[in-house]
Parts: sequence; structure tokens; C-alpha cells
Amino acid sequence: MKNILVIVLTSLALSNMAFAHVCTYVKQIKGFNSAPLFNKAIINGKPIDYLVFKSSCNLACLFNNFKQQQFQYGLSVNNLSVFDQSSVATLTIDSIEKNIVSGYLTCSSNEKRAYLPIPVVVKQNKIILDLQTEDNKTISRSMTFSNYSQQEYISLMKLLSSKSIKTTSEVGFTNYQIRSTGINYLIKTTVLNRGGNFMLIIERSK
Repeated sequence: MKNILVIVLTSLALSNMAFAHVCTYVKQIKGFNSAPLFNKAIINGKPIDYLVFKSSCNLACLFNNFKQQQFQYGLSVNNLSVFDQSSVATLTIDSIEKNIVSGYLTCSSNEKRAYLPIPVVVKQNKIILDLQTEDNKTISRSMTFSNYSQQEYISLMKLLSSKSIKTTSEVGFTNYQIRSTGINYLIKTTVLNRGGNFMLIIERSK
């Protein structure tokens, strides 16, 4: 999960909004194969599609395709940005072996998506990363908070405990089962570190 978040944050830093035009073309290049890494992802309020890719069309081949379409592109370390006047795609290159390029493709989405509600009061202005994904069974919203005071954190933990139907522990997390507006949620929290950071995850079964 940590490596995926690094990829996500790097992609966002390079591309504020990766509109579909360039991404659609990239996915259609001969030898370029991709599949969703996340379903219906939202990060910091923006709907984004993340895909894993493997391409037998190597970097020189990809560059040639971009030139034919008159796309501009730039390679920085392992991040390749491809863009025209109105759209951009970001490819994060994970490996190049025997002329096979593999990594991650970031594109924006026009699909309307909504976050799971937060069933308790939190300091939303202290959220530094808000990532929601889903699969066939579960919707999961992961929030990373920063600069929480110990008093604020203790107050939140007490609130979660008071609302919890059942509280359990696992390695790294305390789990709270909460029912709000007729819906069951599982809330998972990590401990507060010295920098005032912690993670809170909300999960809801479909």
C-alpha cells in the first residue's frame, strides 16, 4: 500500500488533471496493455483512474508514436508525461526488461464519484491524503491526517469508542464497527506518531 501511495502522489504532482484524450490514445498503442489498478478511485476530491501497464512497444517506440500524434512529452527520472494543449497522461515506469516497459498509467475520469461519508467528526482541514477505492465487495476510504494534537486524537478515539458496536485490534490498527444512518461501517485507525500523523480508514460492504 505504501508503494502505491507513493506512485499516486508522484503522478498527481506531475499531472494535476490527466484528461482522457491522451490517455485514450496511449492505451490503444500496439503492444501497450493496461488494466485497472484501482476501481472508481478518488484522491483529494478528484476522480482518477490508475492502471498498471506492460508494453512491448519500448520507450523509443512510444516516443515515435507520440511524435506521430504531435504530442509533447518529457521524461524525468522514471516519470513520463505526455500531453497536448488540453490533456496529459502520466506513465510511472517501474521497470524495463528485455525492451518490455512496465509501470503505472494515471488518467483523470469524467465519471461522477462520491466519497463515503465520515460517520464521526474529524478535523477535515488536517487531511493531507484522501484516497477512496473500491472492488467488487468493499468501498474503502483511506485518510491520512497531519498535525493532530494528542488531545485531539484522544478525543477522536473516545468518540469512536462511544459509537462503536464492537471494537477489536489487529497489528497496526484498532477497528471500530459503527452503524450510522442505517449503514454499517468498519473504521480502522493507526496510532498517533510524534509528528501528529495517523491514518483513518473507512470501509463499507456493498
